[in-house]
Amino acid sequence: MTSYHRQNQIHYKLMILSFILILIHAFWIYLVDPYPENDAILSFYYPFLNYLKATLYISNDFSFISSYTHTGIYPTGSASIAYLLSNLSLASFVLKYPYSISLVLIAMIGLTPHFSRHKNRVLFSLLLFTNPCTVICIRGLSAHSFIIFFSLVAFLTLRNYLAGKAKIINLLAFTAFTILSISFKHLGLIYFFCSFSTYILYAIFKKNFDRNVLLAMFFCFLGGISFYPKDSFSNYLFHWNQLFLDLQFLVLTRGSFFIFLIILTTIIIILPYKKQNRVPKFF
Repeated sequence: MTSYHRQNQIHYKLMILSFILILIHAFWIYLVDPYPENDAILSFYYPFLNYLKATLYISNDFSFISSYTHTGIYPTGSASIAYLLSNLSLASFVLKYPYSISLVLIAMIGLTPHFSRHKNRVLFSLLLFTNPCTVICIRGLSAHSFIIFFSLVAFLTLRNYLAGKAKIINLLAFTAFTILSISFKHLGLIYFFCSFSTYILYAIFKKNFDRNVLLAMFFCFLGGISFYPKDSFSNYLFHWNQLFLDLQFLVLTRGSFFIFLIILTTIIIILPYKKQNRVPKFF
């Protein structure tokens, strides 16, 4: 059996498994009639449903509707999914069965192994689905749940690009999923900076900066923050998170943490580095 046919068989198995996982989750929704966690109510759940409700009465104008449904310090990235569902004429269905939006997360679980280099991708998908942390993320239906899976796929596609596999497709997928991750909530921006820092260290070790990756990350940042309301960062850091106003807390925790990162990075850079021709295999 050729490598091409073997890959096709794996993709078919993953598609069938994804369909089965969706049916299992849909049956759970039918039995439990769940409700999202507290943090998701104001930051994702009601703004998302309000956007869909508005599209039943007025035209689906993203910038106009999201300016009223997504107010305060949170970005409007979740409205992009509501915008897409409305264009697909699914607004009424999702409003009737609001927890059906969590099926997007199940689809993401089925999609993730496609970008993994794990030898047994079907097993990887099952382990990801049955992981307790995954179950909590899916059933809580918070914006963080979407961010986690968007960021995971973005990381895997970037890893595949650096490994030299289907370069353009992987880089485009990395850009798209990273923008989605950043646009949902501030946690996505933190994950993006982690990915950016990791790539910079990797490029220093390899002594090779890929301009396409840097350009993609630049567009990721610009595309992601375009969903944030004006003065969102300052309001989030200094008004919502009151601990940032405590100078002693800032110095003892944040300050110490960043000093530790600077020292660690310096030690890593000055250590002798033996060049390797392959990307470390994490998955």
